Amino acid sequence: MLSVGARRKHRLPVKGTGVNRQFVELEKPVALRRNIGVFKAMNIVVGCTIGGGIFISPKGILINSGSVGMAMIVWSICGVITMLGALSYIELGTTLQRCGGDYAYIKEAFGPILAFLRLWTQMIIIRPGVIAVLSRTAATYCVKPFFEYCDPPALPVNLLAAAIIVLLTFVNCFRLSWATKVQDFCAVGKVAGLFLIIFAGILEIWFGNGKLEYFTFDGPALDPGKLSQAFYSGMFAYAGWFYLNTVTEEIHRPEKTMPRAMIVGEVVIIAMYLLTIFAYHIVMSAHDVIESSAVAVTFAKSAMGSLGWTVPIAVLISCVGVANGIFLATSRVMYAGARDGTLPTILKTLHVTKCTPMPAILLLVSHGGLLVNYSVF
Repeated sequence: MLSVGARRKHRLPVKGTGVNRQFVELEKPVALRRNIGVFKAMNIVVGCTIGGGIFISPKGILINSGSVGMAMIVWSICGVITMLGALSYIELGTTLQRCGGDYAYIKEAFGPILAFLRLWTQMIIIRPGVIAVLSRTAATYCVKPFFEYCDPPALPVNLLAAAIIVLLTFVNCFRLSWATKVQDFCAVGKVAGLFLIIFAGILEIWFGNGKLEYFTFDGPALDPGKLSQAFYSGMFAYAGWFYLNTVTEEIHRPEKTMPRAMIVGEVVIIAMYLLTIFAYHIVMSAHDVIESSAVAVTFAKSAMGSLGWTVPIAVLISCVGVANGIFLATSRVMYAGARDGTLPTILKTLHVTKCTPMPAILLLVSHGGLLVNYSVF
């Protein structure tokens, strides 16, 4: 491991001895490499945003908005708000081209104390907890088919969740290109899963089984308090696009790549979300959605027939993709904090040849792995 900016050296054995070694100093310093292009950047946006939210939030939004028509409006407004936030982050990312995302911006605007508090909560509580929950959710979907008539036991679920965390740790430590390839695969898998849902809804209309009369504003009077909760659920489903700004220093020509990736990615996400919600309500009434414990699974049983098994697979891929994105992004935030002196110096060291922030990744996985076994999960 070497600190950022240090010269990278390789140890070469001297002929005739097994002890003495000489150091060959290379020309390039150890630093983060700008290997992320437009397509990979867009996949980070899509892969870190499309997670469990689109499978969880429809029920909460519908309950708090009061009607299907109002729920569609809430989804649309949340998409517009997200796009405005993305445009603001494009401006920040191209102006202050440093990794760290909101940590770097808070430090620049409000000073190191608030930036440290933001960084500390992310590193110790928020991101490891999310990784643990996502990994355990993915493990549950993998184990559930073997326990069709009962809940899966905790031991295999926890072991598989730990294996997922270890695998993602290895991928992110070994090479940035591996981590981005996992993100590419998961992003494509998520979009394909939502496309199947949308296509199934279109077929329901085509064959006359879909019911457009579910799209009404009939329901209880609007409650401002509940409506705010609906918007909160909607913003939760759209969250994740800001992770792109945590890897700004690894983006090739960020002044051009970031606007293209962020705008195209957000347009894809908003379109996919609205079409997916439309497909849900083509098949399911408001009562059906509210009564369902898993909206996507209930939809799959009603509209997708023998292809219904693809929805749990899509949820699995979504969880793994978001967890990988958190590894990729949060380790860079911790690296940025250590480079500024906010965190211990060791967290700013990079691998001598891979140029990945291994100590930051290992610290992150240590918290996530411990949280997997907590009884609250």
